[in-house]
Amino acid sequence: RTSHSSGITFGHLPPLRKPLSSSVPFANRRVYHIPAMAMADVTAYLWKGFKVMFYIVPMSELTLGEGDDVPPYLLKYGIPMFFVFIFVEFVIQEIMRALGYKVGGSHGKDAKGGPASYRLNELVACTLVGSFQQIGLLLFELVGLNFEVTTYTWFYEHCRLLTLDAKQYPLLVYLALFFGKDLGYYWAHRSMHEWHVMWIGHSVHHSGEDYNMATGLRQGVVQPMMGWIFYIPLALLGLHPAPFRAHAQLNTLYMYWIHTDLVNRLPLGLEYIFNTPMAHRMHHRPPGNCNYAGMLIIWDRMFGTKGFLVLFQP
Repeated sequence: RTSHSSGITFGHLPPLRKPLSSSVPFANRRVYHIPAMAMADVTAYLWKGFKVMFYIVPMSELTLGEGDDVPPYLLKYGIPMFFVFIFVEFVIQEIMRALGYKVGGSHGKDAKGGPASYRLNELVACTLVGSFQQIGLLLFELVGLNFEVTTYTWFYEHCRLLTLDAKQYPLLVYLALFFGKDLGYYWAHRSMHEWHVMWIGHSVHHSGEDYNMATGLRQGVVQPMMGWIFYIPLALLGLHPAPFRAHAQLNTLYMYWIHTDLVNRLPLGLEYIFNTPMAHRMHHRPPGNCNYAGMLIIWDRMFGTKGFLVLFQP
């Protein structure tokens, strides 16, 4: 047996690695790094996911018809981005705490005012409730029953009055589903608050103690059984189920980011058009019977349910 310098190892042991020193050429040193391609893929995914969460997708992705696959926005981008948003909100809260700002919310023994901080038990509860809803929906789909999609498809195939082909009228179909789906959600959401039988499904969302991004995960398994009737007019107009399902996912994903205390009034008049964190906080604040919008706050302004947050300045 010889020494390692001769290139022969001792028994089955691997050769000893030479310490890095100035005598070892830099080109021969092993450098560990993340491949540029992998970083580019992650960056592209996060950028795409961010745009999906804010309904910013090319119209061509939503121009769907018979035989086209519906993009899996919720599974591919939505669920991972939920936790990315939670992580970002948590980091911002910790930075605020380090700078001396109040962080802790108004509930629980650690209430300190300011934005609601994350508590492990509340985060786990929200995640489990949302997971239970998805598992429940999956079980229903295994027997061929997806309440919103199944009923919409049946009315489209048997009762439609027109046929609006997304590939023939792409802009018309896009606008009809963009506004129509959101208007349908407004009335579904409002009905869930005003009728006790529908409140059964939606009350789960309002059962959390902290108001942060995790609240967006807290969804009841019964709720999807309640709102399908409000989208039947879109099926009667002949809007194909495929683009409807794509728009429905984007409409739902937009509503996630508004569950935060970190964002106050948006500039440039956006508060008059879009549903925002400031508007949605009024919806979750007791008594809460206002601001039922999904994406567009214009419906609350049109139908007299807009609640305003009064800010007092010294």
